[in-house]
Parts: sequence; structure tokens; C-alpha cells
Amino acid sequence: MHQQWTLERFWGKENLVKSVPSCISVVNYSHEKPAWNGLAPQYITDLIQIYRPPRALRSEGQLQLVVPTANRKTKGDRAFSVVGPKLWNALPLHIQVSSLWLSSIVYLVQIHGQADNFWKCWLLHFASKRKEAELKRGVVRRDGIWDRLVFSRFQDSLGGRVRMMLTGAAPVSTVVLTFIRAAVGCQVYEGYGQTECTAGCTVTIPGDWSAGHVGPPLPCNCVKLVDVPEMSYYCVNNEGEVCVKGPNVFQGYLQDPVKTSETIDADGWLHTGDIGKWLPNGTLQIVDRKKHIFKMSQGEYIAPEKVENVYVRSEAVSQVFVHGDSLQASLVAVVVPDSDFLSGWTKKKLGLDGSYQELCSRTEVKEAILDEMQAVGREGGLKSFEQVKNIYLHTEMFSVENGLLTPTMKSKRKDLLQFFRPHIEKLYASVPK
Repeated sequence: MHQQWTLERFWGKENLVKSVPSCISVVNYSHEKPAWNGLAPQYITDLIQIYRPPRALRSEGQLQLVVPTANRKTKGDRAFSVVGPKLWNALPLHIQVSSLWLSSIVYLVQIHGQADNFWKCWLLHFASKRKEAELKRGVVRRDGIWDRLVFSRFQDSLGGRVRMMLTGAAPVSTVVLTFIRAAVGCQVYEGYGQTECTAGCTVTIPGDWSAGHVGPPLPCNCVKLVDVPEMSYYCVNNEGEVCVKGPNVFQGYLQDPVKTSETIDADGWLHTGDIGKWLPNGTLQIVDRKKHIFKMSQGEYIAPEKVENVYVRSEAVSQVFVHGDSLQASLVAVVVPDSDFLSGWTKKKLGLDGSYQELCSRTEVKEAILDEMQAVGREGGLKSFEQVKNIYLHTEMFSVENGLLTPTMKSKRKDLLQFFRPHIEKLYASVPK
């Protein structure tokens, strides 16, 4: 009884009833046999008992979608091949093998034993471009010539019957999303929302194969943007904080009226803390984050997640945590180099060999990675005060297990700051004044 009351107090009676049918009606999904929600955190799907997978095949850790644990010479992950799921509900970090997808497309298929020389790599690139051209014409299939020649083994590794994939909880890059659509040969939808609005409030629609947005609002809710003057986002420019209102929005935080009033205003609008932009086609694009901004000593406001999203495009960077202090005039960062690419990258850039640990401890590698990040930052449109001035190379990935990521793979900034505080203090001490 207590559990039922708590759940009703948090979401209310209508939240799930409104949210789930709205999402299903938009993506137009139906299945003859039970589908499988193949990837971790089971949140809403477990709660309403819809696509609950067998316990032996569930995971709440970092399950790799496209890098199965089976031997690379076997035909994919046998568990997926046997189950043959039709629905994948995926977090982007489970899909995104590497931050540099120009190289990781090749890396992906090399793992499956399909592109181990120049001509196979060229064929993969050409095939993906042909499949992308079909997508733009509205053709989605798994029986074309490029599927038989190139993508069949990749599709078989997922069971060979996937008809729909749904990704959410964190951004997925345009290149990744387009390639997955082409390689799997199915509809891939990207959704946006929060737990506070019962998971989703927008989702992309069938027939829209463009990427870089999260679709229009669900039928069960309204979405509006409000001004954020301190970050120069104004509704007149179709930019601002994303606010959601509808029966899928929760009633409040249990026994926490203060936090509830901070999140839901007097008119019932849920303030998400995300910065959105309306695109000409009526879809929503998430461009920034409001809650984690901080002010530097010179008076400039910084959105660290925006900076981090640019830096992870660097070839050598797998994860990055950007920090700024109100008493300091510059940013510093903790960087986890990409263990799969660092060795080849340092050999190509610096002519250095060594183990992952040895390379991360070398000053010249740190300086080269910093230079690379700053170059990527300039290409990504970062202003000079948004560029980091010093970095620390860390050799262990941020994860749920070590307490540095949430179950939805978002950075726990407070815990990251506490964990790396000694290193951050040293970084600021060595920054040129």
C-alpha cells in the first residue's frame, strides 16, 4: 500500500496512461509477438510491464550494443541472435562505440570481421552512403544489395528482426544516428524528456529521417520556450528553456515542496533546465543546459556540458569533465583518453609507443591532447573563454560503478568535482597567469 501511494504521489494516476499511448501512437509501433527491451535501465518499461526482457538478458551496467562479448570470429552475440528482438530501447552511450565516428565506423565493422583491409573499409563507407541516400528517399529495408554484401552480419548480430529502435536519455550525434539507421535497416527514433514528465515529451516521427533534433511534442503535452537572459537565449529567436505541461507531468517531489516549487511554476509548467530551439520544420533541438552554468571571475557565463559536447569530438578523447571556478578566469578539464585510439594516435602525431598507462603519464601526450582539444573547440565555435587551459589525463572511465555517472549515463558533476578536486587545484596552480 505504501509503495502504491508513493508512486501515485510522484506521478499521479494519469501520467503513464497518457504518456505511453502517446509515444506508441507517434511511432506507430505494433507487434505480433512480445518485443524485447534489450538495453538497460528498465525505468518505465519495467514499471508498466510492457517490454520486459528475460532476467538473464537484462543489464543495468554498460552493455555494449555494437561490441558484443562474443568472440569476434563468431556471428555476433548469440543471445541476441537467439532472442531476435524487434524493439531496441537504447541509451546513446550503448550505441556510441567511440567519440570519433569517422574512425569508429571502421572500428565497428572490424570487430565483426568485415573490414580488415583498405578495400573492405572503402566498401563499407560506400555502402553506408548508398543506404543513407535510400533513407533520404524514405526507403527503409534490410534486403537490398548493400545489406547482403556489407550489413547482414551486423544485422544478424542483433537477431536479424529489429524493426524499430528508440534512443533517449542523452544526445546521439547526427553521424551515429544516420549510420545506425543505414546499418540496421530499421526505423530509429530519438526521444527527449525527463522522469518528471514520465520519460518522454517529444519524439521524432516516421518519415523524418533527418537528425540533430528530438522531434515535435507528444500529443499528450504542450512544450514552450522561456527566456534565459543570463545565457542570451530569447523566445523571439525561438530559443529558451524547455517547459512542459500536460497530464504526463508529475505532481511533485515526495515530501519536498520547496524543490517542487522550483521545478513546477504556478501555471503548472515543468521547467526542465534544458535549452531548446524550435527548428523551421516544427521540431525541437536541444542546444544547451541551464542548470549547470557557472560564472567566471571576468563575468562570463559558462555551460560546461556544451563545452564537453564539443571536446568529445576529438579523436583522442573518450570522456571529459570541464570545471570552472568563480575565482578563476579560465577553465580546466579532466580527460579520459580513448584507449582504443590513443596508441595509434600518439604514434601518428608524436612518434611515441607505449602502453595506455605509460602514454597518459607523459607530458608531451598531455600537451598534444590539449592542443587537439583546443583545435576542435575552435572548429566547434567555442569562444576563447570557453576553451580549457589545462587538463589532467585520467585512465579510468567514468561509470555508474565508480559513482561518477548516473544510471542514465549523465555526469554526476558534484561527485566528479569532489573526486578530482586535488587534481583540479593542481591544474589551476599551474595555469599561466
